[in-house]
Amino acid sequence: MSITSHDRRCVLNVLVLGCLTDATGNAVTAPRIARHLEPEHRVVLADARAFRSPSELHTLVRHERIDAAIGLHALLAGPLMLAADVPYALVFGGTDLYEPVHNLHMRQMSQAVASAECLVAFSPENQARAESLWPSAVGRVRCIPQAVEVEVDEGYSLRRTLGLADDDVLLLLPAGLRQVKDPLHLIEAVVAWHRTDRRVHLVLVGAALEPWYADHVLGRVATSAGVHYVPSLPRARFLAAVCEAAVVLNTSLGEGMCGVILEAMQLGTPVVARRNPGNAAIISHGRTGLLYETPQDFVRQTNSLLANKPYRERIGEAARRYVDAVHAMAPERRAYLTLVRDLCPGVSRSRTSDSESLITACPPRPC
Repeated sequence: MSITSHDRRCVLNVLVLGCLTDATGNAVTAPRIARHLEPEHRVVLADARAFRSPSELHTLVRHERIDAAIGLHALLAGPLMLAADVPYALVFGGTDLYEPVHNLHMRQMSQAVASAECLVAFSPENQARAESLWPSAVGRVRCIPQAVEVEVDEGYSLRRTLGLADDDVLLLLPAGLRQVKDPLHLIEAVVAWHRTDRRVHLVLVGAALEPWYADHVLGRVATSAGVHYVPSLPRARFLAAVCEAAVVLNTSLGEGMCGVILEAMQLGTPVVARRNPGNAAIISHGRTGLLYETPQDFVRQTNSLLANKPYRERIGEAARRYVDAVHAMAPERRAYLTLVRDLCPGVSRSRTSDSESLITACPPRPC
């Protein structure tokens, strides 16, 4: 009897590798991809920070009898993927495509891209950017839009935690404290706005990912009236905060495909985002969200949005419909299952017990 990929006895050992720092996009995307694969394959979910050298990853690959691998980010996972000695796919992130990198890192990324069996971009814009950076990628990139999965902690209130009134205007800025996220971009404009309307509050939520830069940001926040900082929240609580916000903001200099924007759109909270290629790829200006050019433009557009409830509701509903149509879980699941089959055509292994299908997490070593 021939065994298809849908037969529970037909299984590959698949490594999903990403830098699983809390409150980052990778920490959401990598486990979601692993869960997509788990019903048909045995999946090892590994944190790139756990490996002090490529040889350590190679040891894991041999020990777990890995058949294929998916690495998130050419910069973070690419150099390790080269040592895996199995067919692998690389998923491009915004860091790969839009942040300047050292020449050494670019050479490592170029080698990892050239050696990959398959490459994944989240949007046609990301694909075009990847192919312009790495000509070897042309014809080998497939587009798999990120999916959205939301689960809200109904009992949590960020407003209550911060002592904000029900009629206060909560401008939520989810951003890890990194230069590329540019969380200070709107502070002066919001402070000036707060002087004229005390109800306006900017709340920055995110982990201190670049400590030296985080110190600078927190120093500015401490002296800025109407601006608050909240360290990264558990995911369900964070999504509850998204539901409470008047708008969700994105101030990044560059994005691949911002999962937080998609989550806000799914939850019906209007998004006001800085115009960059990644944000423009998922926000239709004036229909599913707003794109701004300058802090002054942000204040003008957001004021107009807040003053017009039917407009807000129309944008929120259109955004939700867009995410349902383009960023649903089922198409993403099918795409990654197909990707794994394409990485290992004709390879299968019998599963000996149901426990082997469970995701195996490889935690980082303590620093």
